[in-house]
Amino acid sequence: MPNRQCYKIEYLDSYDFLSEEFRLLFEASNATVFQHPLWLHLMYQDLIPKCGITPVIITARDRKTNALKLVLPLVRTTYAGLTCIEPADLGICDYNAEISINSSDEDLLLDTGLREKIVKELRPVHLIFFRKVPSNCEVLEQVLGEGEMGEMENCAHDVKLFAPYEDWQKEIMSSSFRKTLRRNRRKLEDFGAVSYEVLEDPVEIQLALDLMREQRSARYEDDLFQQDNFFDFYSTVAKEGVKNGLAQTSILRVGSDIVAVEFGLIHDQCYHFILGGISDGPYSKLSPGILAMDYVLEYRAEQGDKRADFTIGDEAYKARFGATPTQLKHIAQAESVVGALALQAYNQGGIVKTLVKKAANIAGQRFG
Repeated sequence: MPNRQCYKIEYLDSYDFLSEEFRLLFEASNATVFQHPLWLHLMYQDLIPKCGITPVIITARDRKTNALKLVLPLVRTTYAGLTCIEPADLGICDYNAEISINSSDEDLLLDTGLREKIVKELRPVHLIFFRKVPSNCEVLEQVLGEGEMGEMENCAHDVKLFAPYEDWQKEIMSSSFRKTLRRNRRKLEDFGAVSYEVLEDPVEIQLALDLMREQRSARYEDDLFQQDNFFDFYSTVAKEGVKNGLAQTSILRVGSDIVAVEFGLIHDQCYHFILGGISDGPYSKLSPGILAMDYVLEYRAEQGDKRADFTIGDEAYKARFGATPTQLKHIAQAESVVGALALQAYNQGGIVKTLVKKAANIAGQRFG
């Protein structure tokens, strides 16, 4: 018989995501780069409080050993009077997942009281709503097992990566796209010496992000990167993340001009394209953003990465780099009549969906 008393559930408003126990849990899990210890630490320490959002952290521990088995990094939000429990996303996470040890997943799934115990801790709430959920989140499905599951409109996009890069290009890219990249690289050299640089110095990283902010300001409407809270968050992730291999900030330089800036996250031998900026002017017709991505991929292949993740959004350029779509899910559980009506409105494209999309607009803002 399944044991309904295997795990002790705790509701917390703070947690040490830099602790050794969480690091070990994360490394043993299927969680994504957006549940990385440093990313979550900075979200809960800086960004969530500055945004005035209530933190909600659920943990599950073995009753006998007190060993940490599950963490759900959540927030409590309100949309026009509708109280929601959501992942700690804030529009800047492309994937939302639970953090649980793979070897214990079977035990977690056998605990038939898991959902009841967790949801009890989350009440009162109208709607529990997870978006951008990967396919391997069985425990999360168990927690919201009585709810509704559906497919997201946009997919994630990734591609295998290997060295030597020229061989990868020949296998993955079309001959016409390779020709375009070579031609644009040569034409870029007409403006001056071209160099691709991966930055490590905090001062240089900050200057590059300052420039990226300026580059993006006229290109993207309602860009979260323009808001001080979010810009400060990314700046800290970039400077702290370079120390432990989480983050990479790089630039494409022509002569003395920086024509493109690229910021990405790295996890499990996979580079994730997160944010980019390009300069206007004579370079823009040569697609410096696309060229910067090509340089990034070449560099990451040399570093031994096995995948490149272009993350969420169905922009056409991703297919040119060989990325294939992967369906993401949303999982929702209405906890009241109001929540059920809001979920129905979301599914029908109503105001809830509009608000959620607006909050997550940064997800599709890449190089353009």
